[in-house]
Amino acid sequence: MFHGANPSTLEEDFRKALAMYGDRSVLDGLNIEILDWERGWNRLVQYAAYNRGPDVSEIGSTWLSALVAMDAIRPLEPEEATALQYGRTFVPGMWEVTQMPGTADVWAVPLFADVRVVFVWRDMLEAAGVDPEQAFTSLESVEATFTALQAHGVATPFAIPMGSNARFLHLQMAISWVWAAGGDLFSPDYSRVALLDGPALEGLKAFYRLARFMPVKGQILTDVAVNAELFTQRRIAATIAGMWMWGALQNLPREEWEGKLDILHPPARPFLGGSLLVIWRHSLRRSEVLKFLRAATNPDVQTAMADTLLVLPVRTESLERAPFTEDPYLQRLADAVRVGRGYPTVPLLGIVEDRITDALMRVWHDVLNHPTADPEPFIKRHLEPTVARLNEMLAK
Repeated sequence: MFHGANPSTLEEDFRKALAMYGDRSVLDGLNIEILDWERGWNRLVQYAAYNRGPDVSEIGSTWLSALVAMDAIRPLEPEEATALQYGRTFVPGMWEVTQMPGTADVWAVPLFADVRVVFVWRDMLEAAGVDPEQAFTSLESVEATFTALQAHGVATPFAIPMGSNARFLHLQMAISWVWAAGGDLFSPDYSRVALLDGPALEGLKAFYRLARFMPVKGQILTDVAVNAELFTQRRIAATIAGMWMWGALQNLPREEWEGKLDILHPPARPFLGGSLLVIWRHSLRRSEVLKFLRAATNPDVQTAMADTLLVLPVRTESLERAPFTEDPYLQRLADAVRVGRGYPTVPLLGIVEDRITDALMRVWHDVLNHPTADPEPFIKRHLEPTVARLNEMLAK
């Protein structure tokens, strides 16, 4: 497993959850290795290369196609999928990423989810005469919202983290603008990266035009933790974030933000990511593996672990019970999980994500230094060579 909000207690918390809610016998002989997200991929590659290691691993949702290509993991057997009630009780967006498009094999089991949503100070919107329910419903309404905040005297209507620990967030944020414009990351047949096609390019331009509402030349645009601190201090009116922002808010007395805060979908659908459980091909413990998968995805275990790890459940049953039915903010997050969408699990997805992310970061460098300029030349300067190289790779 990969550690989240409370790495020192993760194994203990997970064992307690399994013992309390899942099949108690799953703990017999269970060994858990805790990995760091920053270096975990290298560890997984070692398992694949040497054909030995754990029976089951948690992976990032965008890592799946690479492990399939390595022939390092196996798909679920039909009887395993049936035993897990697979496809009927998992949220659609996480179900979709467990399969390669156009194929029937199920390569993973969803474990936890996270979404990219807009955290915004509702009272600031209302003071600027903006209807919160309409503020982020379209590309046009987003710009109108930030224009109104700026005109009302809000110094920083919008900011997002720019540090190295935020690099993968940038495609995850921008993709909602691409979808809202009618574009997509890949062409319909998944044969090429389509971010520079007409609709997708319009979405990217709208996303980068938000630089006009951000701090001058990237001032105070730093890492994820600092961005969260600035937002909770109300120095930023709106940002795009995931469950780490919810965790930052929990460090404050609830009365300081309840009723003033809102959590809204970005234009189109939120990006939905998270983690999956995969079965290594070298594993011979089929019955134990199935027992573990059933326990780990038990709705009660999902609910118990959500707060500990600052993640969201992937089971619809978990989202339909407390606290997700009682807390209005968690209701918003649960709704985002239900409608969220991830990247398709296609060959070379990890490389595409990595290269495009780096290019998008370079675009930000130029745009933040020229926030009122047309962003299209900057987008093309950095994305055209990157997309061309990626499409050559995808064509092979």
